[in-house]
Amino acid sequence: MSSLSRELVFLILQFLEEEKFKETVHKLEQESGFFFNIKYFEEKALAGEWDDVEKYLSGFTKVDDNRYSMKIYFEIRKQKYLEALDRHDRPKAVEILAKDLKVFSSFNEELYKEITQLLTLENFSLNWQHQLCKNPRPNPDIKTLFTDHSCSPSNGARAPTPVTLPIAAVAKPTTYAPLGAHGGPFPPATAASNSNALAGWMLSANPSSSVQSAVVAASSLSVPPNQGNLEGFDFSYMFFWLVKDPSHWDVAEPLPSYGRGIELPGKRHRSLINGYMLNDVVITGDNGTIDGQGSVWWDWFTSHSLNYSRPHLVEFISSEKILVSNITFRNAPAYNIHPVYCSDVYMQNVSVFAPPGSPYTVGVVPDSSNNVCIEDCNISMGHDAIALKSGWDEYGIAYGRPTTNVNIRRVHLQSFSGASIAFGSEMSGGISNIQVKQVHLYNSLSGIELRTTRGRGGYIKEIITSDVDLRNVNTAFGATGHCRSHPDDKFDPDALPIVDKITFQNIIGTNITVAGNFTGIEESPFTSICLSNISLSMNPASSTYWECSYVSGFSESVFPEPCPCLENSNTSSTCFSLLNSNGRSAVL
Repeated sequence: MSSLSRELVFLILQFLEEEKFKETVHKLEQESGFFFNIKYFEEKALAGEWDDVEKYLSGFTKVDDNRYSMKIYFEIRKQKYLEALDRHDRPKAVEILAKDLKVFSSFNEELYKEITQLLTLENFSLNWQHQLCKNPRPNPDIKTLFTDHSCSPSNGARAPTPVTLPIAAVAKPTTYAPLGAHGGPFPPATAASNSNALAGWMLSANPSSSVQSAVVAASSLSVPPNQGNLEGFDFSYMFFWLVKDPSHWDVAEPLPSYGRGIELPGKRHRSLINGYMLNDVVITGDNGTIDGQGSVWWDWFTSHSLNYSRPHLVEFISSEKILVSNITFRNAPAYNIHPVYCSDVYMQNVSVFAPPGSPYTVGVVPDSSNNVCIEDCNISMGHDAIALKSGWDEYGIAYGRPTTNVNIRRVHLQSFSGASIAFGSEMSGGISNIQVKQVHLYNSLSGIELRTTRGRGGYIKEIITSDVDLRNVNTAFGATGHCRSHPDDKFDPDALPIVDKITFQNIIGTNITVAGNFTGIEESPFTSICLSNISLSMNPASSTYWECSYVSGFSESVFPEPCPCLENSNTSSTCFSLLNSNGRSAVL
């Protein structure tokens, strides 16, 4: 289905939903085959309407499409069978066994025999062996139905646990491992090879990864643990929705380079997809979609109802060799993709969207990370489209890990209340050696903006931006030293940031309101701001094209003519040195 057709279906679905044509909505979802409504799916499953559950699911995937679809169908039919036994409806149970579950016997005959043996139990109950527990656990594993049961030591309610995902793009299995305790009829996944993207990538030690259990009923979907060092997430087959209830979200410690949550002091909600100390990570989706259902989080944020800082959709910490490609992210609670303390991150053909009113939603946020490439992406956000960061005030200074060697190219970016590309304002670990080229920035408040303030320390330097097309942008270029946000009152006001060697070249713009606004810090002026071959068509209503203070630099072939402080011939040698090194500064 083409992109235009998808958007049209989205609009029709929204109209039908607003007009309360619920059955028509779900029929269209099923027939279009790409929009999976997890809320409707969950409602049907919780109501025990398993025939409707399977019928709806069949519009998106068949039982033998892949290992995951087979697992889902097995769980649905198994539950239908167990509930028939629980009602003492043996004829129905036999019918389900012969008609629905028989298909799985060729893959795991031992499992099918175990299920069949349940017919021999006289007083079968799904929870009979758990009734002595203070907090009985529903839906026990099949194997435990034949053994004596003992309650867990804590005898407490079990919180949903993260799911460790297997490798993506696994070939369809021919045999299944026996069902073990808390296991399933599916074998461990094997690592798929990707010689182009993953060749030479190192293996990891002690990896851990998770997807929050609130996604696609994952808390009840047993997924086998990854057996190799290549972590893969394949979102090709479904449209994922995020459950909104914050009680389903784990809480994590703040990042050490921030000292607290970005929005609130203390801890923060853990991201939907997250990993720590991973190597060789692949997130792909054949243009599948993950919808963060962020509206409720945005409401809580604007009404100051949050207990912890909002979660992100994807966050990897201290990881290496990360590939994100061919997937769409929508409506993140906050950030969409957040690699922090990471190396060798490659994002290609990724689409990220959030509506104009979504508060401080950000697309991609490389944070204290190096060797990052973002290319061929389409990002439209409520706040920043791409934001480079490296820690906050004294915490970022102490952690001391910069964001460096970043290449952003061939991207289409839109920012409603922020910048299409932002540097900072959390940049205390430093940001350097960044190349931005062949980018299209449109319908944005700001095109490219550098942000810092007293107390940050750190630096933003050696940034080269070239071959840029700006359309309908309020402020084409900006740099401010007065952001003023701080994690606490322990920051050092004498920790002054450095902004130096910033180059803008080969840029055209249409319907621009302000060409540039550079406001440095009196005690630490911004230096070597280099402008070359820039032509901006200004909005007729514009009264001031350039605003500059505490800044110096050089310009050549720039229209409209910039501030006098940006025409300093003493800076020209530094600027030409930067321009001549353009080809050697590229990364990845």
